Amino acid sequence: MKGRNGCCTNSLESKIKSLIEKRGKITFRELLKEVNISTEELEDFLVPLLGEGTIEGRLELHCPDCGADLGSFKQYKDIPSENECEICGHSFPTSEDYLDILLEVKGKFFRG
Repeated sequence: MKGRNGCCTNSLESKIKSLIEKRGKITFRELLKEVNISTEELEDFLVPLLGEGTIEGRLELHCPDCGADLGSFKQYKDIPSENECEICGHSFPTSEDYLDILLEVKGKFFRG
């Protein structure tokens, strides 16, 4: 796989490994910004790892007013359609604008 900057899979793999090892967990948005490739290229790279169980992805819901973490969900359908922040009391409908995809290593891909 070649990225727009001419990076190959090995250098992309190394960069992702380094980022996740430093942080333990990273959001898709942060990873996308750090590796400087297109959304589609990063998705193409991560989807097989998600399928193998090497990386786990979860959806984290945040309050649009105060930014409080309101929970983590495996699937979009598990998120309530209406939410209320336990910190500031703000009520709001579920929206992709208030979600982050959190990625965490679960398998051997980055270890050993």
